[in-house]
Amino acid sequence: MDNKCHITIDGQTKISGVIGENISYSRSPLIHNYWYQQNNMNRIYTVFNTTSENFFTAIHGLFASGIIGLNITVPFKELSFEIADIHSKTAQSAQAANVLYMRDGKIYADNTDGFGFIQSVLYLKSDFDFQDSKVLIIGAGGASSGIVSSLLEQGVKHIDIINRTLDNAQKIVDLHKNTACRITAHDDYNHIRYSYDLIVQTTSLKTVMTGAVNHVPEQCFGVNALVIDINYNTEDNQFLDHIKDLGCIFCDGTEMLIQQARPSFALFNQCDMPDIGQLRLMLGVHSSFVNL
Repeated sequence: MDNKCHITIDGQTKISGVIGENISYSRSPLIHNYWYQQNNMNRIYTVFNTTSENFFTAIHGLFASGIIGLNITVPFKELSFEIADIHSKTAQSAQAANVLYMRDGKIYADNTDGFGFIQSVLYLKSDFDFQDSKVLIIGAGGASSGIVSSLLEQGVKHIDIINRTLDNAQKIVDLHKNTACRITAHDDYNHIRYSYDLIVQTTSLKTVMTGAVNHVPEQCFGVNALVIDINYNTEDNQFLDHIKDLGCIFCDGTEMLIQQARPSFALFNQCDMPDIGQLRLMLGVHSSFVNL
């Protein structure tokens, strides 16, 4: 299938995009431009690369030039929360944002990572029981915070976060310490004695290859455990190779990427969320699933 979108650009074309550091690999343009083409919208979505030193200047400059919306990716999700004037409930809960858009001269922040993640779980198992599940999250970045918030909304009562830097995991725990959920932070597996129903790998692909926290002991995998690695473009991902050897139900981050893009698209363009259409086939969602 031809996955190239053919869009006409003129003086009336509105622009949206994704901003991050060294993200020329991003597949977000394929997703948003597919929807623009399918809906005959005179708009285009592209990639913006910047650095931590230039992030605030880049954001203000892009919005000043008429950009209608930006997705935010590594490593700027916490910074994007700080730059916004107005925060959605989900962004406030996560203290991180993957969406910025402009309304009436103010920058709004939202977080659609949690929505995308929950839809990924339901893609793997449509009747997954969130309230009676134990969850292990590997990594403690901006995406992890959004995922924790979404799990709490689903009624999860037990979450463990493991991260090489314990303080970063503890920050997420502290954000949600007044909830009914038991959330704990760890920097190794020595004190973990549980089998998990859902394991979420959120660290970068480079960390996956080298980090001890990604060497999950086999006893952590419960019967029929679901595993989601939010990375995509993961042909050499040793973590997912290990999961396949264990026979787990899994998917990589392509499904979450598509799903988080749907509310992002709606916010940027002030429209309903688009249908997925042929995107799973176009992008090659890497998964093994049940109970669709």
